[in-house]
Amino acid sequence: MRRFKIRILAVVMFLFSFLLFAGMANILSAEGKPAQSGKIVVINPAQGGKDNGISVDGKVFEKDIVLGLALSLKDKAPNCGFAVSLTRDKDADLTLSDRITMANMRSPMAFISFHVGASFDSAVRGIKIYTWSKNLGMLSLGTEKKFKSWTDNTPGSQDAGGGEASNETPSAAPGTAPKLKIKPLSEVQEGSSEESQKLASAIKDEISKLPDIPCTLEHAPLADLGGIAAPAVVIEVFQASNPKDKSALLDENIKDSIASAICKGVGNYLSGKKIQNEE
Repeated sequence: MRRFKIRILAVVMFLFSFLLFAGMANILSAEGKPAQSGKIVVINPAQGGKDNGISVDGKVFEKDIVLGLALSLKDKAPNCGFAVSLTRDKDADLTLSDRITMANMRSPMAFISFHVGASFDSAVRGIKIYTWSKNLGMLSLGTEKKFKSWTDNTPGSQDAGGGEASNETPSAAPGTAPKLKIKPLSEVQEGSSEESQKLASAIKDEISKLPDIPCTLEHAPLADLGGIAAPAVVIEVFQASNPKDKSALLDENIKDSIASAICKGVGNYLSGKKIQNEE
């Protein structure tokens, strides 16, 4: 009889533990979205170690700002339906090659690299979201005077020669081996160009809801993006050369709002997309 009671107690404890675990795994966020650990987004806080990046006030540097933002986003991510994997979670030296390799090995559904911007023109301000392009686009001016008439620059569908860009493998003559179109690592991102633009737009839509924070879409042949085999963007968080932006970079509440907006934007982009390798 005693053994029977012990077995019953063991079964009850097992069921309780199982239900508790299952319940926690499916906790819904305030947005009504379950945290899906299979939806991985790699976040790359730029600089680190000996590379301080841009100085914000002589004591706080780009490497500190972007790491703080990345850690904040990682904390918020489950409430937006995805999980974050960081290329660095402390003040560490990493080469660009290391970061790209780490990102691609994790097969993420998206990749975001954080930077702090700066301009020769101190009137330029705001957040810029970059997607990869072979050619440098004309950057939005983004000055206080032109705040009302900002224009976004999204990559077109044409190549440098004016013709339609193609990712198709060239056909081979009958009886011969196919001619493989091998791309350099710097152009791997081409295959994700359309999705990268969608990701950038989704993030911009949320940031643009924040008061007095200009945000534009840009494109450039950035080294951070070229070798990433997934939808990818670089987010330039404010311009340290602008007095108003410099204050924002040192304001924890504003940075928290930015992290929340990016979280919602990424969550919106990933909404409805199947998890990698999911049947």
